[in-house]
Amino acid sequence: MHNKKRKLEHIMEKSMKNYKKGITICTLAVLLGFLLSLISCSNNKDAITIGAVLPLTGSSASYGVYEQRGMMMAAAKINETGGINGKQIEIVYEDSKGNNQEALNAYRKLRAQGIKILFTSMTGPSKVIKPLAIKENVLQVIFGMTDDLADGPSGVFRIYPGLSEEGRIFLDYVKMTNKKNVAIFYLDNDAYNYLVSNVLLPGLNQIGVTNIIKETFVSNKLEGLKTSLQKVRFFNPDILFIISYYGYVHQILRDIKTINLQSSAQIVGGLDIPVAAFTVQDFPFELVEGVVCVLPKFMFYTYDNSYTSIEAKEFISRYKTQFNGLPTYDAAYGYDSVMVIAEAIKKSGYIDTKRITETIIGMEIEGVSGKIKILPDGNCQTDWLLTKFEDGRLSIIK
Repeated sequence: MHNKKRKLEHIMEKSMKNYKKGITICTLAVLLGFLLSLISCSNNKDAITIGAVLPLTGSSASYGVYEQRGMMMAAAKINETGGINGKQIEIVYEDSKGNNQEALNAYRKLRAQGIKILFTSMTGPSKVIKPLAIKENVLQVIFGMTDDLADGPSGVFRIYPGLSEEGRIFLDYVKMTNKKNVAIFYLDNDAYNYLVSNVLLPGLNQIGVTNIIKETFVSNKLEGLKTSLQKVRFFNPDILFIISYYGYVHQILRDIKTINLQSSAQIVGGLDIPVAAFTVQDFPFELVEGVVCVLPKFMFYTYDNSYTSIEAKEFISRYKTQFNGLPTYDAAYGYDSVMVIAEAIKKSGYIDTKRITETIIGMEIEGVSGKIKILPDGNCQTDWLLTKFEDGRLSIIK
């Protein structure tokens, strides 16, 4: 028990070194106490134990920390209300550091503990674990945004906002506004390459848009952003779609303003632009004025403080109390994913991955993030909105 506590303290210490500026010592204490409280019942042999491989340190730590927070809140809620068929739920966390090999090491460690239900985060780490999970009959729930991650019949589910959904709403906007010169500026990684190659380019061609430029950037060469954006500016686009992690949004929008690109092109972004605007400390809102954003409905109602769902309001209130800030979509889907698994276990009556898989397919729940429907292929259908920043607030376009 003492070793487990020391290990968790070490993980949290490393995680918070990578976490965003402005987080308070009080918040860290609450989070560490919350983790240790879960460990305190780890000797309960009757508990339902599941595993999670998340990026808790490294450049992607903020995603993993938010996902972990949502998962912890869900487990606490389940246990407070009697558990699953009378059994408590426990979640064992391992740090992938956003690295494929570390993710594999973490997976093997959890499997050695007999884990048969596993949550994983990010495209690369989830992909390397997926074939092993299928082979070893481990049910895998992925926090990732590309459709190809899921394989419902094999017990691999993606319960998370999807890039394909985001892309389709962007295409609807292009069609609605009759834009003809489209630029796509995106971070070069597996997920965003998938979105551009499999959704955006085919979709634009289908609606008759052929004058397209795409320009990439890499995370370790951000000093070259302005040069890449200058290439986009020379193309003279009507519309510029930005696809990026929220950690890079500030610099991208600042460089766009510096070269005055926004004066000739409508800037459109995915969900990471509002995440940056509303969660990064002292974010300059003048950079997002007039920007059109595609985002999950949960995010809009959270930032607009107009959510009508009682459960969502309770989730947001508890999150603020425990972590001194607003939850992101990562936290909301971390919470809802655990709730989906808990409901499937409850309905199937067994900790049997095949029976749980059969139960999950076709499930529909009203989660804190909104309506979630699990499709036969293992992907999920969620609620999205098209919005625009006006006077420091988001308004709904569609």
